[in-house]
Amino acid sequence: MTKLSTPLHRRLTLAFAAMLGLCSFAPESRAEYDEYKVKAAFLLNFAKLVTWPGDTPAGGKLVIGLLGDTEGTAVLTRALEGASLGGTPVEVRHLTSIDGSADCRIVFLARDGVVTPESLLAATRGGRVLTVSEMPGFASQGGMINFFPDGRKLRFEINPGAAEREGLKISSRLLALARVVEEGR
Repeated sequence: MTKLSTPLHRRLTLAFAAMLGLCSFAPESRAEYDEYKVKAAFLLNFAKLVTWPGDTPAGGKLVIGLLGDTEGTAVLTRALEGASLGGTPVEVRHLTSIDGSADCRIVFLARDGVVTPESLLAATRGGRVLTVSEMPGFASQGGMINFFPDGRKLRFEINPGAAEREGLKISSRLLALARVVEEGR
């Protein structure tokens, strides 16, 4: 991804930290809508704070694949469509199976379980795809980033070993905001 200046990194980190402190949600359908808007913002921030080998997205677009057909993925789609990141347009792809997941830079696996985490990770292995989910245990099973509720707040955990195996470098500032997990724990 595009190299960011130090002041911009600081602002992003502060914005991210603010999101962590302010992103609470209630277990109501309206709250789920807001939860996915926050997840969309997180996905864009993850893209800013992760470095891929080669640094330039294929086709000049940041392709985000959404695996799952839920109200949440519909909200993610609306929130991400038309977005850009440092001048790079974001393209959202709805995936109904693991086919095509290796062609994305980021794949979000919804909790509806359209595919298993294991099948997603096998399909993206070696493709340098940032894998993100909201399924309990995803990061400890080899996924890279996983959202989880912490009381009324939305948090995330990162498996840095999984990212390193794919050649992705996760910013130390992003790691500082996450709960770091290792596979199998």
